[in-house]
Amino acid sequence: MRRLFLLLMLTLSFVLGSTHFAVIHAQEGESPTFEEADCPFSLPLEAAEVRCGYVAVPLDRNQADSPTIRLAVAVFVAETDTPAPDPLIYLDGGPGGRTLDTVVFNYDRLIKPHLAYRDVIVFDQRGIGFSEPNLECEELKAFNFALFEDNRPIDDILEDYRDVVQRCREELSARIDLNAINSTQNAADVADIMDALGYESYNLYGISYGTMLAQYVIRDHSEKIRSVVLDSNVPLTIDLYELIPLNFERALNTLQEACALNTECNTNYPDLASVLDTLYDELNANPIIIEITNPLDGASYNVYVNGDRLLNTIFSALYSADTFPLIPRTIYDLQQGNTTLLSQLLLLDIIDLSFSTDAMYAAVMCNDEIGFNDPNEYADNIAATRAILQSLYSTNIQNFFWLCELFDDGQQPQDIDNQVVQSDIPTLVMSGAFDPITPPEWGDLIAEGFSNSYVYVYPNAGHGASISSECATQMLIAFLNDPTTPPDDSCINTLAVSFNVPFSGDALEFSTRQFVDALGTALEADLPSDWEEISEGTFSPPNNLTLGVSILLFPVDNVDMVINSLSSNISFDNPIGMFTIGGREWQIFNTELQGNSTIIALAPADDNGVFVVLLIASAEELENLRTVVLDPILASIRIAE
Repeated sequence: MRRLFLLLMLTLSFVLGSTHFAVIHAQEGESPTFEEADCPFSLPLEAAEVRCGYVAVPLDRNQADSPTIRLAVAVFVAETDTPAPDPLIYLDGGPGGRTLDTVVFNYDRLIKPHLAYRDVIVFDQRGIGFSEPNLECEELKAFNFALFEDNRPIDDILEDYRDVVQRCREELSARIDLNAINSTQNAADVADIMDALGYESYNLYGISYGTMLAQYVIRDHSEKIRSVVLDSNVPLTIDLYELIPLNFERALNTLQEACALNTECNTNYPDLASVLDTLYDELNANPIIIEITNPLDGASYNVYVNGDRLLNTIFSALYSADTFPLIPRTIYDLQQGNTTLLSQLLLLDIIDLSFSTDAMYAAVMCNDEIGFNDPNEYADNIAATRAILQSLYSTNIQNFFWLCELFDDGQQPQDIDNQVVQSDIPTLVMSGAFDPITPPEWGDLIAEGFSNSYVYVYPNAGHGASISSECATQMLIAFLNDPTTPPDDSCINTLAVSFNVPFSGDALEFSTRQFVDALGTALEADLPSDWEEISEGTFSPPNNLTLGVSILLFPVDNVDMVINSLSSNISFDNPIGMFTIGGREWQIFNTELQGNSTIIALAPADDNGVFVVLLIASAEELENLRTVVLDPILASIRIAE
């Protein structure tokens, strides 16, 4: 969920309902059924027809009289009169990612491209989101948010963290058997969902932990699987936690080498490794405080940024093709005292935490993975990394070895869960070159068990390669339409990393675009030709989180009404002036939005309504962009016919 442009937050509301469950008991031999219900989550304005509901499954299929839990399921119906009979079911990552809550962000990349061919099924895995029961542990969640502000000695933090984890485990164990929160049961859930929906065959699509879960499904419930897509791969044979330091270092090396080979990046950021080393030491000696407001709930955080926080944020940014191109500029800006880019990356970290279920993550990984990992190997791998990573991991409070000692009851994983999964089901294996947690070579490793597999590495992708580019998406679709034939991979040769550098001020090419804004109105405007629509009415250059424009038509009588309605989020105290552009009188202001320098322009529309255009950029770029980008948009904006 890394592709979030901040202006989207002005117009989206989130349906974050609470869930309740009644403990009932499964009847032996009873087939799962789909119970339709209202969709409990927000949908994009142009979402396809969707059916929502619940599938009841046993908590523990090893018990004859197991309690039953309910899985929240959404079926996005194909937008064709002749859909393929085999839908695509998506297996989310984490584990612990709240799939349904994030549909509103991921719909355009994850779901919509496939609806021209087949249904797409998404669901909240057991213990997550709208599935019942929800394993959200509020005290643990609050503690993890509070860590953004915590500047105490690490030993004090660890002591409190242990207490919180222990209380969380006791709270959850009192109402559910945490040993049943594991990948074997999750895999059986997938099979039960597809049986309940009545499909005779289906295609699996997993990203990150979803690839781990897919291997369990293939191993235990392969009879209806037509094809498999595995993206950002976790082979069952890999000892994941031992290798985290080495994987981070590999991704950092890849980033530094790519920047050195890129003319613009190397010119602007010529000595990335040594600058990062120096900055790490300086921040540990003199930490800084950055105020961040979470637009989801309005909570503000005075984020304590030392060297370790910077490295953790860089690690997170390496996940996404939308954010890793920002890293070199973030490092150099921070060296000069400019925290704007770092603020945006920290905000994404906070938002990501808002959509994860920590206790479910701990339950699954403590049950399935940690027992195969050796703390001594982990320590040896830390010692093999560069100095700043040794320092980071020696004090990393997310050390999973001791957390699992608190969270599980000593149950050991089964040997079968650490063995190669063998299959002849056609499989597409996708990886990103910059992935900091599941390196590309793991794609080759996982493919060893799949005799009919096609393996690809995307040179401009991080974690989640399949949604990183149009090239990857089209290859995925081609594979699903004909899994017996390798997809045309010639587009991979056209992929390149475009690092974020200051806007040069050069003139841009424009083209007329029609779109639907975030309030549902069809509009038209001239926009830079290579800018992408990243949400309704919001456009940004490729790989640029800090530059973009959002266009809206507010259905109100006059400009003053809009200013009044937005004044709680935006200051209008710094007017630039009144300008006649495109036959309209525009009021234009300098302001700030979530720490970003912003220009906001407002003018009456032809009919009842007010056009609002927001341009976000860094302070040093904004004036040039006002002339080069904003003026052509203001001159051309209109309601589409």
